[in-house]
Amino acid sequence: MVGYCNAHADHGGPECESRTATFMLTYPEIDPIIVQIGPLALRWYGVTYLVGFLGAFWLGNYRAKRPDNTFSGEQVADLVFYSGLR
Repeated sequence: MVGYCNAHADHGGPECESRTATFMLTYPEIDPIIVQIGPLALRWYGVTYLVGFLGAFWLGNYRAKRPDNTFSGEQVADLVFYSGLR
């Protein structure tokens, strides 16, 4: 809409500015720290990593129990462990 308002200068004005303001996105201001105790802080991205690794470990073990699998639960644990180190 900014291009439309700039291209038609004779129609520019407050109505053009208000039209473009409705299309702008606002970013949420989320604090990256969940809990802080002294110098130690628990951050959101750390929790998402933990949830991802636990989910991968659970899903891998669930699929390792199936009869048509090609890997064991120990291999899943090793994979998740070494992925966490990386």
